[in-house]
Amino acid sequence: METASRLVDFRPEHAQLLDMDETNPDHLINAYAGDISMFAGSNAMNGPAVSLLSGDGELLALGGCIPYHQGVGHVWMFATRHGRKQGRDLYYWSKISLAHFQKTLELHRMQTVVASKFEKAHKFIMGLGFMPESTLRHYGPQREHFVMYVRQ
Repeated sequence: METASRLVDFRPEHAQLLDMDETNPDHLINAYAGDISMFAGSNAMNGPAVSLLSGDGELLALGGCIPYHQGVGHVWMFATRHGRKQGRDLYYWSKISLAHFQKTLELHRMQTVVASKFEKAHKFIMGLGFMPESTLRHYGPQREHFVMYVRQ
């Protein structure tokens, strides 16, 4: 697939480009309420992380994988408003990143959570080969339910 976007190693200044005005919780694959740039930055310090940039250098998304223990990692992603409009690129680079995390971290299980009510995020994550495993009742900051997804 030809794409003008490119994946680069995460840099702390990339997280500063995310804020609540630019990020729509409807499309987050992770549960979080608060300073998203701080959350993304701390996630990136705990495991490999990447940034997706457009051809002109605009941030489209951040994502990474936090190893929990040998063979298991939790994946996370935040997409900007512009990034969510680049669904094809977001999907393509997400598949590349997941394969890279799985291989380099020698993972037999990758997992993530999605708020129950965010249908687009459920479709996106299942398109990446994740399957629903369980419902996490009252998991979110406003006691909303989430679904745990797994890819093995």
